[in-house]
Amino acid sequence: MDRLINRFTSPNINNLLANAVITQRPLIVVEGKDDIQFYDNICELTNKNFKIFAIENIYGYTEGCDKVIELTSDLQHKLHTDIILQKLYLGIIDKDVREYRDLTSYNSILGFLNLFVLDYYSYESHYVTKNIIKKILKHYTSVNNDLIDDVLLDTIYTELKEEILETLYYPSLEALKNALTHNYNSDVGYSNKFNEFSKNPLKIANINSKQVDLDLFASQVNIDKDFQKLKSFSKGKWILECFSNHLKNKLENLPLNCRNNLINQCQYCQQSNHEKCLYKLKISLSNLNLPELIRPYIDEIETSYIIDKLKSLN
Repeated sequence: MDRLINRFTSPNINNLLANAVITQRPLIVVEGKDDIQFYDNICELTNKNFKIFAIENIYGYTEGCDKVIELTSDLQHKLHTDIILQKLYLGIIDKDVREYRDLTSYNSILGFLNLFVLDYYSYESHYVTKNIIKKILKHYTSVNNDLIDDVLLDTIYTELKEEILETLYYPSLEALKNALTHNYNSDVGYSNKFNEFSKNPLKIANINSKQVDLDLFASQVNIDKDFQKLKSFSKGKWILECFSNHLKNKLENLPLNCRNNLINQCQYCQQSNHEKCLYKLKISLSNLNLPELIRPYIDEIETSYIIDKLKSLN
């Protein structure tokens, strides 16, 4: 029944491409629901008009990166023979850990026309930047530009990267080893949610006990303990949630730091009027889902390679 409903309600790719040609509005096909807003926000920065479609809403395909690859593979003949179409279609996928699983297969999909692969495991990893921290500070506190100097941003950003790396490096190696090693007895896999291991002392203890073996595994797959490298094999949702948790703690500590003159002190704390501290949060973050509050923000520098790719379309 589901296939029958899909057949009569979902547009097919030929109709979508025909519409792209008629309207000169490029079709961007993404992995699923969560990707739509991210790419829509990026598209706004190009000053161009795009139609973003989740792969599962196209007849004959279901959700996920493999289906975007399948669709783009199905279109290769058309794309090779129609130069106009090359400017009107783009499939975008997360990198996941393809380069570690099967480099030959990964290189083969990189050769597909109009298939764009992100630089990181997934799109959520693009949120951990100084510019995003600045946007959050300006939105959820009352600070002005005089207070948000490079010293403050660099300090917060550097500390956040170190905390995320310490939190996620070994669990992410454990998940990667689980993905690559047959019958490996893993304490965490990529299917796990962040809190399922980060809030479980037993799992963390088990993972930490494997550090020597995981370091050996890391050297075998050419991984160093580096934040930029972490984004290539740590699940993006984990990075975003970890970033959000540590950022929340830092935001809540800013008023005390201001009061004690540990950061660029606001004008109210200079007058000992600490209740009006400009670093004070406008709303309590305790009951809010901070990752979801961060998602609408886009760092134009961090996503510039995606913006440039979209701009290259019609």
